Amino acid sequence: VKVGDGWGGHDLCKPVPRHCTFYSFGISKDYSFDVQMAEDFSCHGFAADPTVTHPSKLHKLVTFHQIGAKMLTVDRAPGRHPKGNQASWFSTSMPRLMKWREDERVDVLKMDCEGCEYSLAKDAAFEDPLFFEKVGQFAVEIHVTKVWLKSAEHLYSLGRLLQQLESAGLRLAHSEITSCAPKDEAAGCMDELADIGLPCGRRNSCHNFLFA
Repeated sequence: VKVGDGWGGHDLCKPVPRHCTFYSFGISKDYSFDVQMAEDFSCHGFAADPTVTHPSKLHKLVTFHQIGAKMLTVDRAPGRHPKGNQASWFSTSMPRLMKWREDERVDVLKMDCEGCEYSLAKDAAFEDPLFFEKVGQFAVEIHVTKVWLKSAEHLYSLGRLLQQLESAGLRLAHSEITSCAPKDEAAGCMDELADIGLPCGRRNSCHNFLFA
């Protein structure tokens, strides 16, 4: 089932549990996913993005927080994003957020935050190796140009993430490859991606996956 509109929409598996808990990172100016999760399924949501400003309540069941998801490496160059560089943001890892909120489970974890996907495996390994066993569905956009996937460490972290998902019993349920921002695609792709057959390049650089 598609939840949300346009580029803010993400596919989830049916049935989406009612009264569920979800985390949503990288909402930018489009929080249609978050509102629909609340309206259609009465789910309580934690929505976050450090690059935009929204009211603290996007819906009576969804709160907004101007924080980012932890990155594998921090961009300290000014002007990379509208609100400045990543070093100036408040950020959190997903296991740390779950512990702080005292959630026993996250029914839906949705992440579209341009680079944070490469920190997930390291965060889980060091902070909660069982983290993904507590996730019901994981919708993620993987950005594969050299703006985000730019080192052997990043490539290793992606492989480690896929291994963690498989070990937790999360299987690929849906995939879609789309274009990224032209300025990001212009950076090109690591040569190693061609060696392993991972699509990358113009109109092939944003990989949307659903694991459930």
